[in-house]
Amino acid sequence: MSTLSNMLHLELEPVGVYLGNETASCDVLAQTGKRNCVVPFLLSAARGSIVGIDEEACTCPGGTVGCCFGDGFTRKRPTIHKMLSQGMGDDLPPNAPIHLREGERFFCDENLALQWRNSMPFSDKGYPRVVFAPASRWEEIGSPDLVLVFADADQISALVTMLG
Repeated sequence: MSTLSNMLHLELEPVGVYLGNETASCDVLAQTGKRNCVVPFLLSAARGSIVGIDEEACTCPGGTVGCCFGDGFTRKRPTIHKMLSQGMGDDLPPNAPIHLREGERFFCDENLALQWRNSMPFSDKGYPRVVFAPASRWEEIGSPDLVLVFADADQISALVTMLG
């Protein structure tokens, strides 16, 4: 993997995703009771740390879905369609993050966002814990189930070209 990283001039290490790994020794464990978005944990792994997160500590609805912990949208933020479209506006609860007021505007309206959400093929919780590890430390854990490569458009084009 280091050869590929060097050829593509990657700034961040590829990250191995280990689904259900409960034995890996982690440098960082997501703590329950805190606001834990999955993205900073992925970036920490891409910078050299082995990171573990379980469903209870994963407070991010999208991260819950992405880590195969089931339908986090329904359980953790049933109004996700509002956040992904026009936001909650004046209906924003006082303790909610301010970015929910304007929304992320991935969709032009709530109905389209809700249609997208309802069409997702959610499964039940698949794994008790997910571990993220940088490529340089895979030998400590074993072969990953998935590999994430943080690349820009030019690097992806080069990767596609190399694959033929």
